[in-house]
Amino acid sequence: METLISRMKGILLEPRSTWKELDSEFIKPGELWGKYIIPLAALGAIARAVGMLLFGKPIAFTSLTNPVSLTTAVVGGFVAFVVSLLSIFALSKVASLLAPGFGGQKNDVQGLKVVGYAYTATLLGGVFTLIPALSLVFIIFSLYSLVLLYTGLPIIMKVPKDRAMGYTAVVIIVAIVVFLIGLAVVSALSDRRTSSRIASVWSTVASSCASETKLYAVLLNNSPRCAAASAARWDNSSVA
Repeated sequence: METLISRMKGILLEPRSTWKELDSEFIKPGELWGKYIIPLAALGAIARAVGMLLFGKPIAFTSLTNPVSLTTAVVGGFVAFVVSLLSIFALSKVASLLAPGFGGQKNDVQGLKVVGYAYTATLLGGVFTLIPALSLVFIIFSLYSLVLLYTGLPIIMKVPKDRAMGYTAVVIIVAIVVFLIGLAVVSALSDRRTSSRIASVWSTVASSCASETKLYAVLLNNSPRCAAASAARWDNSSVA
């Protein structure tokens, strides 16, 4: 936890010096996901779910909210969590694939490193979705992630200075598109009707599994082996 907090402070407050440290730091993708990205994403997702449950879902471009059920709140938080992870994964691949075209190095681990740490601001800003009135703060934090990408991409992906601007601009445009798509997906899947459909599908699947289990148990009891065993028990009880 101490390492996570110190790394967050470094990347947010002293990005340039922190990027230089990260450039030479060896880290496995699984460790970066498990010890940094996923915990931060979960923090924002939980805040979103609790905020929706307590205050309702914000209505776009207004200060109003709609009350939601527990199911809708949980689905909203879970969707936000998954979309955050998918966005980071997709953008890290884009950063790695585009780097050679601008004189940089194609390296998926470095791509995940620069995108994952740049997303620190966005993931931390997700905590402010706890209170709908502070949603604008989340947008501001997300914009700061673009600044972190701007400072970190040339360093981490080894893009020459004369081509760094073009490379960074392209990746940032992709990042904005990914962010907007993510917002749209979270908004759509957090809708009350969508959540009700998801809950209905889950209930149907659970009922179907239960029915299949009962059917299997009936067939098993009626199988010849079970019948023979039952007959044997009946004979033994008769003899006794």
